[in-house]
Amino acid sequence: MRRLSLLRPWLLLFAVYFVLAVGITWPLVTDLSGQLVGHSTGDAYEMGHHIWWFTYALQTGEPLFYQTLMAYPDGLQGISLWSNPLQFFPAWLFALVMPLAAAYNLTILLTMALNGVAMAYLVGRIGRREGWPGADHPLYGPAALAGVAFMAFPVFQGHLFGGHAGLLVMWPIPFYVDALLRLNDTPTRWNGLRAALWFLVSPWGHTVQAIMVLLPVTGLFVLAQMWRRAWGAALRTCLAAGTGAVMLGLFVLPVAADTFADDTYTGDQGYVMFSADLLGLVTPSFLHPTFGQWEYTHRVLGVNLTEGFTYYGAVAAALTVIALWARRGARWWGGLALLSAILGLGPLVKLFDQPLVIRLDNFETFLALPWAWVYDLPGFSLARAPGRFNFTVALAAGVLVGYGASVIWARLPRGRAVLMVVLAAVILFEYQAAWPFPTVPANIPPAVARLREDDDVRAVFHVPWGNLLAAKEAIYLQTAYQKPMTAGQVTRRTPVSPAKLTLMEGTLDPALLDQEGVDVVVVHRQYASPDLEARLRQQLGEPTFEGGRFAVYRVPEAESPPGFLTIAAPPTPDGVQRTPTEAHTYFYAPAPGDYTFSGTVSAQGRDLNLYIGDQIIGAWPLNGTLALSETFTVESAGYHIVRLSVGSPCPGLNPSPALTCRALTTENLSVVPAGEAAP
Repeated sequence: MRRLSLLRPWLLLFAVYFVLAVGITWPLVTDLSGQLVGHSTGDAYEMGHHIWWFTYALQTGEPLFYQTLMAYPDGLQGISLWSNPLQFFPAWLFALVMPLAAAYNLTILLTMALNGVAMAYLVGRIGRREGWPGADHPLYGPAALAGVAFMAFPVFQGHLFGGHAGLLVMWPIPFYVDALLRLNDTPTRWNGLRAALWFLVSPWGHTVQAIMVLLPVTGLFVLAQMWRRAWGAALRTCLAAGTGAVMLGLFVLPVAADTFADDTYTGDQGYVMFSADLLGLVTPSFLHPTFGQWEYTHRVLGVNLTEGFTYYGAVAAALTVIALWARRGARWWGGLALLSAILGLGPLVKLFDQPLVIRLDNFETFLALPWAWVYDLPGFSLARAPGRFNFTVALAAGVLVGYGASVIWARLPRGRAVLMVVLAAVILFEYQAAWPFPTVPANIPPAVARLREDDDVRAVFHVPWGNLLAAKEAIYLQTAYQKPMTAGQVTRRTPVSPAKLTLMEGTLDPALLDQEGVDVVVVHRQYASPDLEARLRQQLGEPTFEGGRFAVYRVPEAESPPGFLTIAAPPTPDGVQRTPTEAHTYFYAPAPGDYTFSGTVSAQGRDLNLYIGDQIIGAWPLNGTLALSETFTVESAGYHIVRLSVGSPCPGLNPSPALTCRALTTENLSVVPAGEAAP
């Protein structure tokens, strides 16, 4: 009974935060099973699929960390799901007994509430440690206010907008900080183990939090101890964090090997695009019902609410100033917030969503920042979005709000509880990312779901395959029809050969589709061009289902195997391909043999290389226009890529005329069997 009485205040606080989470995400709660929280450009569909896969694999005996229903007929590796267990738990457990969308949405709401409780717990512990008046009460007002600020902090709402469910799992971090404080005050083995275990659990929502949160928190904690010449305490902190890092390393090693095996994640860096703007800390959401009317919010955030929404807030800023003035212990947290905010700016200062250009006479350059020194080091390249350091800003801000509120609480004996409620309401209003909060439809047309009952369907091909939003929608549809698909991905882009997928979509040849096991083609009409829909009807006949968002086509039976097929990467509207570094031509060879590649290329002062796959078959200096005609041999039937490359890319950020170069331009690229004339 005593334990229940101790838990009762925390359960009450959790219920309050849960209600606030419902308010932040309104009107999600009115349709928990029919909508997924998040914007249509986000990852909600991808998260939904992976939650379903855990449930499906447990029910059917399929491997948890290998996607057997993707990349038909081979399947694809899903070991990266192993590194983020709290990204999908308890959602996959809920999905055993409730609709998938409800399981996902409920997990989000519970996570938001738990974030608030964890911060309230940490601030209460800090208050008792430092002797704040009233901090021994389990429902201490400043601690509860800190929990509100933390759970609603804009960086969380921005990533909820983007469907990044794993990044919202921040509740282990306050417990890790508390464990470090306990170890500092009472250096026992148990407290050391406690800190190591919380270090291990803290990045289970998303591995990148080890860099974005654990590294600055632990590093600054040790530096503070060294500054005080508490060498033993610093050593104990390093040992605890090091033990946790070793355990985490053993956990993450197979995932890291798989992640860096190709560039589907690390190859698309976007360091500047996904950095915070210099004015981000003072810029509310451009979708806010009030502040969204301000023109500068659009100029600062552009369209990047997911990574760029780093607003600190007027109430939090005022309480931070009070905290830094009145509480000595708050200054370390102020330093953590400042350090993390600077790291969140990325490698270059960005102002109004563009890199800030410094002009010196006739030369233009950029203002580099500390992240430029480390972002390309091994391991750090995984952290391609430095704006996520603002999760550490959120942590520091939550504590600083608690510090500042504690000063007011101690000096205002009457009406202080009411003031905390008012401040919480203003914070929630300031921080709101959008009202109503965006959702995406979770309902799947019955005609798509009924494919599950058709034993004649070997695999499903979704088009347009190269549209990343259509690809996420496609894997979500798989949760209903539960058949193999030709593409699919775990993160970002499919690892299936673009030659295969482009030729299948570009030709829609029934013989080729049949050979690849495709019996059904689903077109995502929102992302499909009129030309694609016209070719689908021409090649495959009328759809068996056609709704607002999707159409379903049956592939007619082929009478003969596919012949030679070729297609160049999609050109620009004027028929000319322009790319800074490469141009691709894909072809399907029904048998080994000799083939001829031809076309016209132009660039200035570049070294041109011609590859078949990864094998170089020609090289030329390119200073103008060059007509190519090269014959080569392929030793196996199947899909092949002819790749033209000009090596180092053109400078993409520095606009100085002295440092610009002509991008590679190509025309009339083609591959034909040797001896045949190019079209």
